[in-house]
Amino acid sequence: MKKILLFFLLLCPVAGTFSQSKFQPTTNILQTGIDFRTNTPLTGREMGFGMPVFRIHPLPDESFALMLRQKKPNKAMWTFKGEVMVYNPASGQMKWQKKFKYAESQLLLDSDVILEQRGNKLKRLNPENGLPLWKTKGIAYKVFPEANRAFCYNVQGDGGYKVMQGIDLENGRQVWQRYVPGAFGWQDLQMLNDETALIKSSGLHVVRVTDGDGWSVDRVSHAEKVDMKQVGLAVLTVAVATAGTAFTGSPYYAVPISGNGYTNLFLSICSNVVFEKDTVFFAAKNKISRHSLDGRTIWSTALNEKQTSKSHLFKEGNVLYMINTGHAIKNGQAARFGTPFIAAFDATTGRELFMKVWGERKNYFTDYMIQGRDLYLLYRDKLEVHEFSPEGLTQKDMMTMHTGDEMQSFVSDELFAKKDSACLQLSLDRDHYYIHSEAGDLLKFNNDFLLVEKVDKAILYRNYFENADFRFLGNAKETFVVNKTDNLPVAHCEIPHNASRFGTRFYYRKSNLNIAEMDMRPFMSAFGGAVGRQND
Repeated sequence: MKKILLFFLLLCPVAGTFSQSKFQPTTNILQTGIDFRTNTPLTGREMGFGMPVFRIHPLPDESFALMLRQKKPNKAMWTFKGEVMVYNPASGQMKWQKKFKYAESQLLLDSDVILEQRGNKLKRLNPENGLPLWKTKGIAYKVFPEANRAFCYNVQGDGGYKVMQGIDLENGRQVWQRYVPGAFGWQDLQMLNDETALIKSSGLHVVRVTDGDGWSVDRVSHAEKVDMKQVGLAVLTVAVATAGTAFTGSPYYAVPISGNGYTNLFLSICSNVVFEKDTVFFAAKNKISRHSLDGRTIWSTALNEKQTSKSHLFKEGNVLYMINTGHAIKNGQAARFGTPFIAAFDATTGRELFMKVWGERKNYFTDYMIQGRDLYLLYRDKLEVHEFSPEGLTQKDMMTMHTGDEMQSFVSDELFAKKDSACLQLSLDRDHYYIHSEAGDLLKFNNDFLLVEKVDKAILYRNYFENADFRFLGNAKETFVVNKTDNLPVAHCEIPHNASRFGTRFYYRKSNLNIAEMDMRPFMSAFGGAVGRQND
């Protein structure tokens, strides 16, 4: 009797964790659009799981990993209660499911890899039954299923956020470790080839995924005005525009906080990376430099740390131009930092050719645009046009914006406006300029930069995917598939622009918080991997 009771007590926690919901998944076929070429309906399927779908991730065996999460009635806020499960749509059955506390844990999903992160504890779940395949200590920043590796930091170990580990995804064991700082977050990760990553994080770090081999260049890319000994570290999950859903391959950013909230910490005091043949240009708070991709420093030029901020590099001929914006990132938003300036350097030697410093420390560049030899500098309240050359800048014009709105950025090539039957790419409109305001409006100016109108948001669509034949132009409610030759619509459907794509299939959350799936194979003669995200 005692043995039976002991077995029952041991079984109860497992049964509670993997208890099956009484609700059975539902699937409905629905018409989601129309193919104008054949005048035939486009169909998809809607899947419901008894609880709002927070994330969905198709697995290689055609099953779905699902994150369900409760939502407060009549509010846009998610609660911390929910479930995770793997569902097989072919059989209509769930392989497994368990309760999940979003306040304590996070899932990272990529291909058939399911990692559960809880503080500094990491475990990989078996997609077939949800049980742990292994457990280890560390915080996963990036998963590489094809290479069988994950980049992690064991923040409770000796290395902390300075030593990055390569974890074997088969057994959770450390394969290699090397210096790659991560305390202030990664600004970017780019793959140089199938097996080598370039990480921008307090410098540049080239890392071969399988064995960690590579090189590092240290740079200062943050500034702070607090005593770090009095500050704790919080791990914040940040979504990036990587393959898959918002949590697929998500990095973890360690951001100093105090009892009163965020500290006076300025991040992203660095530039974009500019490639030329087998070399790379990069600027940070203290230096601008050029390096070969095998780790050799070709040249390095010191910068004034009191002036340098977030910057943009671009190259024309043998000249490297640096636009120092005069702001950095604080609490996720642009904030004044440093002094705006524009400089030019000899790309071969690093010799400074000129530097023009702006005296307006209270203002900063919010964006820039290059047209021929003209450089357009956008502030929150004005626009300057300069002709640039290796010898310096010549101001051609300056316009004060009398709109009552603060300017944020020039329109990108992705934005289209639907007028009558055609879709116009706004960046190609030679008669007008389009500028985003900080209030979220799109302002239309004539060539004299006089305000013409605020563009109706209902006609705006973003090019969120394209292949050899078609563009997918969408907004929050719908998508027009247009022919790339004339931008005329060939199909219309209810896919929003923030849908997640896996191969030819798109997934998006409906207003009832179920998930809809739509296969757009007829319009995808060429396609890549998974992209997109489901908004919170």
